[in-house]
Amino acid sequence: MAPLSMPGKRRRICTRRPTIESLPIHVTVEILARVSSSSFTDLYNSKLCCKELQKATEEDYVLQHISIPRDRFSVVPWTKEGKLITFLKRCKECGNVEALYREGMVDYFSRKRIETGLENLKRAANKGHVEASYVYGIILICTERKFAQGRKLLDDVLSNSDINITWLRKRIKAVLRQMWVTNSMAGSESDEGEEAHKYSCTCSQQSDEANRGWPLDEDDVGRRCQSCNWDCEIKSFRAMLQEYYCN
Repeated sequence: MAPLSMPGKRRRICTRRPTIESLPIHVTVEILARVSSSSFTDLYNSKLCCKELQKATEEDYVLQHISIPRDRFSVVPWTKEGKLITFLKRCKECGNVEALYREGMVDYFSRKRIETGLENLKRAANKGHVEASYVYGIILICTERKFAQGRKLLDDVLSNSDINITWLRKRIKAVLRQMWVTNSMAGSESDEGEEAHKYSCTCSQQSDEANRGWPLDEDDVGRRCQSCNWDCEIKSFRAMLQEYYCN
């Protein structure tokens, strides 16, 4: 015969609340990657919570998606601090688009490492970095004679309604301002490209009618033909290079 239990007495069940340490590592890494893509500060604070999170923030997948704030990390690190250099190098090795873009800009326009700079800009553009797509497209048109590919990149940027072209130029200009520009691409615009624009421009009559003789504004991308858009962006970008060019 089973023993009788005491009336009114219940067994206490001990339960633990789930913690971040109890999550599978791949879930933790995915969470941190999403955090890192929107806020470097939040990722840094997560790193200070515990050893498990500190270790997870060093995963390649997190560094690939991390947002590198330009107000905290100069495009050209002026300090020789080992941790900073190592961090930026790791980000680039993991395929971080901002790190690839920065390295590409510095290599191509400052260090005159044309091939490596072009490759880094290409990788960043292929991953969807808007500034890299803009710059790489202009380089392809002006120096690589790959007109169709370069124009396609520029068209994708200029036709994107979510991108303000004035904001984009300012972002690129801010990057150039932080480096010694030694490659101004002077004299690199091809005669073939000039002729292609001359015979493909379709907006001269339209602009006269639309503006009653007044020229279109530099930022009025939507009211120019594609050829004039390409031409305007190339001239604008080369003017930036000339502004910061150092002999």
